Amino acid sequence: MLLYHKMKKESLQGINKSCQVSARQLQAIKNCIAIIKETGFSLQKIILFGSCARSQSRYESDIDLLVVVKEIPSTKDILHIKAELNIQIPIDVDLKIVSDEMFSKNDDFFLNKIKRDGVILWQN
Repeated sequence: MLLYHKMKKESLQGINKSCQVSARQLQAIKNCIAIIKETGFSLQKIILFGSCARSQSRYESDIDLLVVVKEIPSTKDILHIKAELNIQIPIDVDLKIVSDEMFSKNDDFFLNKIKRDGVILWQN
């Protein structure tokens, strides 16, 4: 039998809206942003999406982040940042990287859902 306890939620204020996440997730998200900003990628936006952005996360929920960049980094650089997040962040991070051009189009269901429901954490 599994016992679940209600996690105390904290407010995460984004640029466009806020959401409720656990203190553990909040700290992990802040650390993710710091690590991503150090990459040297041509960052435009960092957007939280998924259960955390909808204030529906549980203890085992991962952190879903979309990084919008001017130019897509090399595969090697993407793998490096994903490995860095995996090492430094105690919660699974699902990192997606898209170009600003692709994000601006309105023909992708997945990206349109993120635009509608996502929490913009950082913007250039």
